[in-house]
Amino acid sequence: MSHAATNPASARAGTHESPAHLNHPALKAENITLEPQRVGTLWKALVGAGVVGIAAALAGSMAIAGGLDAGAATIHVKGALLIGVLSVMGFSLGSLFFLMINAIGGAGWHVTMKRVLEQAALLIWLPAAGVVLFALSEALAASNDGVGVVSSWLNPAITGEEYFITKKYPYFEPAFVAARLALYVVVWVGLARLMWSISRKQERTGDRWLTNKAAFHSAWGLVLLALVTAFFAFDWLKALTDYKFFSTMWGVYFFAGGLFVTFPAMALLLTFLRSKGKLQGLITTEHHHDLSKYMFGFIVFWAYIAYSQYFLIWYSQIPEETTWFMHRKEVWPNLSAFLIIGHFLIPFPFMLLRAVRRTALGFGLFACWLIFMHVVDIYWIIRPSLGITLENPVGFGQGLWIEIAGIGGVIALYAGLLLWRLTKAPLVNVMEPRMPEALAHKNYV
Repeated sequence: MSHAATNPASARAGTHESPAHLNHPALKAENITLEPQRVGTLWKALVGAGVVGIAAALAGSMAIAGGLDAGAATIHVKGALLIGVLSVMGFSLGSLFFLMINAIGGAGWHVTMKRVLEQAALLIWLPAAGVVLFALSEALAASNDGVGVVSSWLNPAITGEEYFITKKYPYFEPAFVAARLALYVVVWVGLARLMWSISRKQERTGDRWLTNKAAFHSAWGLVLLALVTAFFAFDWLKALTDYKFFSTMWGVYFFAGGLFVTFPAMALLLTFLRSKGKLQGLITTEHHHDLSKYMFGFIVFWAYIAYSQYFLIWYSQIPEETTWFMHRKEVWPNLSAFLIIGHFLIPFPFMLLRAVRRTALGFGLFACWLIFMHVVDIYWIIRPSLGITLENPVGFGQGLWIEIAGIGGVIALYAGLLLWRLTKAPLVNVMEPRMPEALAHKNYV
């Protein structure tokens, strides 16, 4: 008896026969289902650690407020939490982009990891909610004489006569800022839900033409995703740290960072699932090798964008642009040097080695390092700006544990919820028409 006769999903799709790959032993239910009990303790521990870390950061800021200006303590903890939120946002946005670009390109090698990408993209609501809460806290602080405001353009010391804020005020008008943020969130969540719904519908019906539908929606969706992500970076990283600073490459820089962290995070997540006995024969050394090549590629791409942005701004010598870099170079020289060395100079030569890219220990160690360096990158963008408007800024090392608790808490909460999500659906869409390509995938380079 054919599978179509026994599978209602195939019958509903009107298919004449079931895909041959459904009989592949790697696609058995026990290999593609992550039972809640397998990660129940871990995801709960991560979520618990995240909640405790965030609460400790908030409590710590209140404790140190006795010895510092109350506004300084508030800015300190809000900045730490924002760094954590923006760090995990890169993984969700990078996963969504990778899903859509592969849908347009008709790639098949990645379909055994596609469901994990979909789950990571779906979790975009968490960092998006974090940014919304941050924006609400900024609005509340602005209404309280500016005490605890992080955003440079909300600084109460700026008067209506200041040239740049006067020229840019229509863009920074609070209602317009709020409307843009709402648009960003709707687009991100909407696109992630759209890709997820198409995948789940294909899983239920077996309709192979839904793959083309995903490609169609990805074509216009990528344009929208690129635009809103670039403007988000302008609003909540660039303008937040210095409203006078401007760079047309900033959106690409944020995008490069998001994809930079996506591939090492995926490599670690897939390694974890394999350690639990899942995806055996579906995620192989060949797939990890490809992820490692992407890791290497975006090490170079990030360095190229970062250097190009720096070089062009430095060469033009426009004070409003160079000041942003000068502050980080002169006040935070060690962090700036560490970012260059750790983000590019250390991983670049090692990731050239094929042996490193194809061994779990090799790419696993560098995956952890690259994720850490992505957080350092976001830290380098946000943290040096937190003391710009304060009389008594919190220095590096003063209250450092609050930053570790806040940033680590957000990352732990995100990781725990992602593991929980992976138990809510099969780890692979078995009805993917390009599944045979992924099962037979092999690297020759």
